[in-house]
Amino acid sequence: MSHSQPPTGEQPSPAGPPAAGRRGTSALKWGAAAALAVLLLVGAMLVTGNIAKGRAHASDAGAVQETIRLEATSRGGGHVTWTLGASSSSHDFTSRWSESFQRNGEVIMMKVTGDFGDPEAAVTCKIYVNDELKVSASGSGGQGLATCVYPNR
Repeated sequence: MSHSQPPTGEQPSPAGPPAAGRRGTSALKWGAAAALAVLLLVGAMLVTGNIAKGRAHASDAGAVQETIRLEATSRGGGHVTWTLGASSSSHDFTSRWSESFQRNGEVIMMKVTGDFGDPEAAVTCKIYVNDELKVSASGSGGQGLATCVYPNR
């Protein structure tokens, strides 16, 4: 029996298929890994967005139920300025002023001033939430000023 030898220049490859085939498999693995990474990133973004929406819903639900009442008093004449979020309002009053509304989560700021020429001037501001006093302040004298903020952040 004679053994046949491969023609010169061709050697049998004991390691398997040519290197080009291995390179294709490697590219396929990297492509699959990249696709998996993209899917994980998109999934994380969706979960994070849903959590944030849930928190916003929970805070909105609690905030809608709050009834706010602002009160200002002054010995003699007074002036009140208040803001709710980006809107503001001001009123001149004598002795006592009050206003009620529903709060939707905005910060409330209230400033009360009295008669700056009267050394006996006295002013107060009060913020009630669902009929519970949350903030109260007072000022007196010629520079009488009372400032209330809710919630204090």
